[in-house]
Amino acid sequence: FLNNLINGISLGSIYAVIALGYTLVYGIAKMLNFAHGDVIMVGGYVIFYSMTSFSINPYLSVLIAVIVCTVLGIVIEKVAYKPLRQATSLSVLITAIGVSYFLQNSALLLFGEKPVNFTSVVNVPSISLFDGQVVITGEAIVAIVVSILIVIGLSLFINKTKSGRAMLAVSEDKDAAQLMGININRTISLTFAIGSGLAAIAGALLCSAYPTRYRFGTRRYDWRYPDRCYRNTRQSIHFTSALRCYRFCSSYSRSYHKAYGNTWQEGKRKSIITEGIGFCE
Repeated sequence: FLNNLINGISLGSIYAVIALGYTLVYGIAKMLNFAHGDVIMVGGYVIFYSMTSFSINPYLSVLIAVIVCTVLGIVIEKVAYKPLRQATSLSVLITAIGVSYFLQNSALLLFGEKPVNFTSVVNVPSISLFDGQVVITGEAIVAIVVSILIVIGLSLFINKTKSGRAMLAVSEDKDAAQLMGININRTISLTFAIGSGLAAIAGALLCSAYPTRYRFGTRRYDWRYPDRCYRNTRQSIHFTSALRCYRFCSSYSRSYHKAYGNTWQEGKRKSIITEGIGFCE
């Protein structure tokens, strides 16, 4: 129970960092940034190739990923979202989905679809309690501590600094904030920069906690044809590409049972493995 509790707190801490970047953009700019998950994916790739291809120190690799994702977030805001300041919510929503698909497929073209092994950026030793019955991994410790520090630091930044108070004003009323001399465009760009930087940190924590045999992108695997993998972008959330989660889809199992005559339980056991968090129709 304690192991599961600690793992749950660790994973929840990673999700908290992810949610901070996402809700920061939505709360201040009132935009649903569906590309936030793909920025996390980009951060994971930057860290991976910095450590493997260029043999850069893991902490320096994380710093490089933060810089790259911050610049990427600013570029996305300037190119995709800034022209839609006065547009309808539907236009912003469609644009966000388009940016997400663009980043997903760009990653597939640049990096391919082969599984890779991510080397953890955390070198904190594990802690064993109760004669080894409870083990707290270094990744769990770092995830919890980093999440707490980010929450405290972001709270202090928002409430104590001039830029943070400008974000609060823009979130409350853009027109009134502009009348008071606040630069709306610069404030929103700063929001995207901070959110994207947090996405890179979340990518480092997520890939370190779940480092092995993940795929960037959700793929469907059919056990009868091991050489065939069918990628279904519509059923994927790209920011969880480093997290292995097995989902057995009941609808596919029933169709398998009808086609091949095996039991429904066997079809359920063998039918689909989704790497990432998939949505079963």
